[in-house]
This record gives sequence, structure tokens and C-alpha cells, in this order.
Amino acid sequence: MNAQPEQKAFYTKQEYLAFESQQEFRYEYCKGELVMMAGGTLDHNRIAINTTTALNLALRKKPCMVFGSDLKVQLADSYVYPDAFAICGDVEFADNRRDIVKNPCLLVEVLSDSTEQYDRSGKFEQCRKLPSFREYILISQNKPGVEVFFKQDDKHWLMTVTNDMEDTIHLQSLDITLTMREIYEKTALVV
Repeated sequence: MNAQPEQKAFYTKQEYLAFESQQEFRYEYCKGELVMMAGGTLDHNRIAINTTTALNLALRKKPCMVFGSDLKVQLADSYVYPDAFAICGDVEFADNRRDIVKNPCLLVEVLSDSTEQYDRSGKFEQCRKLPSFREYILISQNKPGVEVFFKQDDKHWLMTVTNDMEDTIHLQSLDITLTMREIYEKTALVV
């Protein structure tokens, strides 16, 4: 049940889906390569749960739903497990499966040392190809810091950086505001 992937340079989407369905651990798929999802730290987990909870509470009267990292998102040439994401309107499933969606408007990633570069480059590049995708949030687990990328048009993204624990973060795609304190609540970064 816990077989390692064959050593090969490229996997088709079908090979990935078949392989991952037999695994104890989760893998993301990026342009033919498998990326094993490492276990997170206590603070990584708290930040992901805090953010998912804050999003869910802020969206309770809007036609949007928030999901955590157990549901796969299909991107242009990838399948990923964001730490949190939102879909407004009807959920669109991919590949005739109810465990893969393809129309998030917002994705959240809590940065880890092992995946930060991938989250900033390859994953973000793939996300930008989705017609529904409007906003990307990167959250540091090592220091207070939230980066929000908002799509202004097909070629322009507005980046906002927040580092002060007393500040708020406005998410334009959902028209809601989160506080830094609720994102970092009960972590080592809140004194």
C-alpha cells in the first residue's frame, strides 16, 4: 500500500491518479512530476485551520464554500492539495470524480521550507491558467507575513504584503477581511 513511485521522468495524469489512489501519503502532480506532500509542523497546521475557519465564517452569508487540504484541485497541468481554497457558485468536478475540483477562485498556501519555491513559482503559474482563479495567498509560518496576489486582468496581478500582527488582509475576490491575529492565533508567533 505504501509503494514508492517508479523512477521515471514523466507520469501521465492517469498514471498519477492510479498511483496516488493506492498510497497512504498524498502526492501533488506538476507537469508530469510527482511531489510528495510532507507532514506539516504544529504552526503550519494551526495557520491552515485558522485560515480555513476565518474564511468559512466570513463567507457564511455568501454563495461561496471553503475547503481544506483533503480535496484535490485540478490546475492546467497539475493536481494540487492547497491548504485552503474557496469556490463561489457551483462546484465543478474534474475527471468525473467527486474528489477533484477545477474552479477555485482563491487558493491559500502556508509556506514550508521544502515547498516554498514550488508554491511561489510552479503552482502559482499553473493556478493563473484557471479562468475561475482570482486570488492567491501565501502565509509564512516562520514569521508574521501574508502575501496576497490579486488578478487585475490576464497580464497583471496586484501584490499586497502584510507583516504587522495588528493589520487586516482584504481579499478582493471574496470581498471579505481577515485579521493577522485570527490567522496566527494559538501559534508560536502570537505572544
